[in-house]
Amino acid sequence: MKKLCFVSIIFFLSITPVFSDIQKDDILNFPIILNNEYKEITALDIEIDLDKSIFEILDVKLDGGILKNQFFDYCYDLVYNEVNERIYISIIATPETKEIIENQNISFVGPVAFISFLVKKTPDKKTLITIENFICDQQEDAGGFELNGHIVKNISFDVPCCNIGDKKTGIEDAIYTIECLSGIRISELNCNISLKSLISILQRLSGIKHPSNDVVLKKDEITTIPIVLEKQQAIGGLDIKLTFDDSLISVKSIEIKNGILDGKNYEEFSRIAKNKAYLFVYTEKSENDYVIDKGPVVYVSFKVRGNNCFDTKVILTKFACNAKAAQGGFKISDSTYKILNLKKLKERTISGRVIAADSGKGLANSLLEVWETKSSFKGMSLTDVDGYYILRNLPPSREIIVGVWPFYGDYYIKQYYNNKKSRSSATFLSTLSNNLENIDFILDKKL
Repeated sequence: MKKLCFVSIIFFLSITPVFSDIQKDDILNFPIILNNEYKEITALDIEIDLDKSIFEILDVKLDGGILKNQFFDYCYDLVYNEVNERIYISIIATPETKEIIENQNISFVGPVAFISFLVKKTPDKKTLITIENFICDQQEDAGGFELNGHIVKNISFDVPCCNIGDKKTGIEDAIYTIECLSGIRISELNCNISLKSLISILQRLSGIKHPSNDVVLKKDEITTIPIVLEKQQAIGGLDIKLTFDDSLISVKSIEIKNGILDGKNYEEFSRIAKNKAYLFVYTEKSENDYVIDKGPVVYVSFKVRGNNCFDTKVILTKFACNAKAAQGGFKISDSTYKILNLKKLKERTISGRVIAADSGKGLANSLLEVWETKSSFKGMSLTDVDGYYILRNLPPSREIIVGVWPFYGDYYIKQYYNNKKSRSSATFLSTLSNNLENIDFILDKKL
């Protein structure tokens, strides 16, 4: 059959659009679109180059595109050559589809697929994602990425500026950035000066830390994380997809139990497959009876597989409510994320010395005990002949309490850190980032 091509309704943009300030763990989504109208499509072949050290492909899907009519199938592979890494996407019509195309007046124009990328690290050099080849039924240059109504072959990503040349952040970096943004100075740096980079510099100088999407998995324990809908809305259905490394962790469950839809006449279908987990939630109720709410809609439970000691990620590659992208994600503290950084449990230690206030000497055989969040007992240790101790096998935690009981015959007063008389008033120690050293106790003698 002869293929009919009409005048392009979307034109190629000759200037490569530039994205700035992308950061590690950002997710980028781009539609891949035809530049002409077609009366017949039997096969599409698309080749995309990218820097694998910066970008990782998460998903290629037909959902939401012109070919999602249950007649087409698609596949994609990552193929590496000596210099670049290339994604090959093949979209091939099934025999049944070809017959339907021949017998019906079908037109194809618009997005054929949607591709998602994970930013693995913040770029330290300018980089590109490029469509090298786009062939539709042997016709080359058949389309590209769609951005703001234009079709482009290349998308450029600038280096964000968070410091000036010396790789250290100081007040001079903030001044330099302000001068560039105000037009007083022209930047001579090979990076992007922006308001976002200025905010990042000021945060570093002030000691403000970004919210963390890190979750510590403990061996032999199941960790449960909610997926939260941030915007209140009528909920007719949910469509959720997770991707993860099945060799490192297992997803034990993904369900609406204990969420805002639990017990509200919603049905759920879940499937946990290799490296993926799916949940589809629906209701037979009329639209007027949909639950209108926001908050936790789904809970996902994870467990370390075997003796795994590697960090890994879980990515929320799809979160749709009523067939539209939903605002929200995994809830950690007061923030939501599309990506969870699952960290292996790193056992911590706390060490120091117990000293007599009157003599300045170490107190031997003093008993030290440690709790997490004031109630969970985590272990104990005795001081040596010189008063030194070490508490081992402790969890990474922001809320560690240590107390010391001197040897009975020494007649010194027990104490909690930091010179507190009770566990409820004790000062928390944090083992979240590192082991703690020189956590000393100076005990007063009983009167």
